[in-house]
Amino acid sequence: MDLIAFQDTADLVVLPDGSKPIRLGSGTIAKILGEGGVSVVYEIYNKQLEVKRAVKLLKPNYTSENRNRFDNEIKITAQLSHPNIIDIHAVGLWNGLPYIEMEIVDGISLETLIDKSGALPLEFCTAVSLIIAKALKYTHGHKYQINGKTYKGILHRDLKPANILCAHSGKVKLSDFGIATPTRVSMHTVEGNIVGSMQYVSPEQLEGKELDVRADIFSFGCVVYEMLSGFKAFPDVNVAKLIPARMSNSFEPLGRLDLKIPARLKKLVHKCMSIGASRRPDDMQDIIQELEYIHRRITPLTPDEVVSFYIQNQTDEKKIISLRHKKWPAPLLAALVLGIAGFAVIATSLTSSLEERPPKPGQGISRESGPLTPPPEKVFKEQAVAKRPSPPVAGKNRSTVPRKKVMSQKQPPEPQRKATVPARKSAEPEREVAFQAASDLSLPSKKAAETQDESPLEAMWQRYDETNLLAIMEKAVARRKYDDALLAFSEMGPNQASSNAALVYHLRASRGVGKLDDVYFRQFSFNDAEYHLAYAQLLYTRKRITEALKQLDLAAAAPAHLLDGADARMQIRLWRGRCLSSRFFAQPTEQHKKDALDAWFDIKYALRNAQSHAAFKEANLAIRNINQNSRSD
Repeated sequence: MDLIAFQDTADLVVLPDGSKPIRLGSGTIAKILGEGGVSVVYEIYNKQLEVKRAVKLLKPNYTSENRNRFDNEIKITAQLSHPNIIDIHAVGLWNGLPYIEMEIVDGISLETLIDKSGALPLEFCTAVSLIIAKALKYTHGHKYQINGKTYKGILHRDLKPANILCAHSGKVKLSDFGIATPTRVSMHTVEGNIVGSMQYVSPEQLEGKELDVRADIFSFGCVVYEMLSGFKAFPDVNVAKLIPARMSNSFEPLGRLDLKIPARLKKLVHKCMSIGASRRPDDMQDIIQELEYIHRRITPLTPDEVVSFYIQNQTDEKKIISLRHKKWPAPLLAALVLGIAGFAVIATSLTSSLEERPPKPGQGISRESGPLTPPPEKVFKEQAVAKRPSPPVAGKNRSTVPRKKVMSQKQPPEPQRKATVPARKSAEPEREVAFQAASDLSLPSKKAAETQDESPLEAMWQRYDETNLLAIMEKAVARRKYDDALLAFSEMGPNQASSNAALVYHLRASRGVGKLDDVYFRQFSFNDAEYHLAYAQLLYTRKRITEALKQLDLAAAAPAHLLDGADARMQIRLWRGRCLSSRFFAQPTEQHKKDALDAWFDIKYALRNAQSHAAFKEANLAIRNINQNSRSD
């Protein structure tokens, strides 16, 4: 099949199927990149410029509404100029059908990435979120003209992972402004026809109300939610099930998922996804400030660096996230088992006594007489179970929650407080109740779900009052808590773990626990003066002097990321002298003697104004030993 055919009244119009190099835009068709309901996207190759581009071509069976939207997309996107929005190179007609020629992104869509990998690394999520937030801030404040009228602000209205493209270079691009409109203006929307993807559009968009930037903010929250969890907030594809879920805004709160997400990020996502627009952030600037703070606490890398590293090093392993299942604390479980056993004994004895002792005349047993056994709460005494404190929010100190004592027989159990829903304004719809009960981070039930079964990592967050793993490594190494530093490193994502600072702290921690051996240097390799110096020291102890000298040469040429430069140079000189002395004593040739003496005299010259320095004294002793060994020969 060479052509895609469409019948429009009496005219037969055909579109290229991508198998032949037909002329389109500034080049020739190479293949079809994708196809939607109203358009086809082709990859073309411009031989003169030697570049590939994408061409979006309107299908011939379009309606007048489709044509108007396509024309508006051309007018809107042609006036946008932002590094994170797809560039438009040209527009035109092909056999009477309008097309848009735009840049082609060498990478992968966020939708494909989530389908392939599931839940994405935390630093990648904050990086992409920040980039898209800045692109949306630009569009929401951009001035442009349509049909001779000036507008300020563009609503994307169809923000979803499929419209976010991640390039191998680290660039993230926002695409597809096909249903974009000026803020607070509804354009070309048929009554009752929902425009946009049902699983991402805002509640007010579903109801056909007037929209502002908070409509895009809701969709933005859905996209971030999907990156963090690996699945859609509203996953149903069946419209009969999807519509009720959307109207009640019922989705699984992030706190109920088996994820380690900063509390501030969870709160931000839930706020963006509030059913009422008034509960969401007012604009993207507020979101950007919060995301920048969260991102800095997670990784020192820029968003572009994070995206580039992850896209180039992604694997086929898919991370599936499940709900957290509550585990009964051991004391409570034991009490429950004993209580059930006790209840059974009491019930059995009561039943036996009733069977043995018949009722008095006129005193029968009926359903109305109530239960024969006392209710469970009168049989058992409630025990208070201490809750573990949740991981600290960066920048805040949390005191440890003291454990409550087990209630005595005389002390009545404290009544349990039920989670209550905050009072709502009368203007808010009734369906917001379900969401508020699920997403309010301050509710006791939510806090319990997040704080039980504290992991070693969460315990470490408490000890260091810090959630940034790199900052924890720094503090742990300074306190000589090397096991904590190694644990923090093992919990890092690939981007943070590959940073120079993390690798150097890991080197120091490994040395601290005695694991700086041949296995370590086979497993880890990075260009840092401290790394090469440590490797040289190990080789020196193994009597592999030639290899040690090579590592010292590398150390002299490498940057010192955490070690003071002057200290690094002195350490390199000192170990070079030791290596050359060892080589001389093993092979006492004149050249080896000269090399060793030169190295030690170099140290003495560098420390000529600090002759009390230990290295200066070691140099004097080494020179004396070398000369004495020469005379004895």
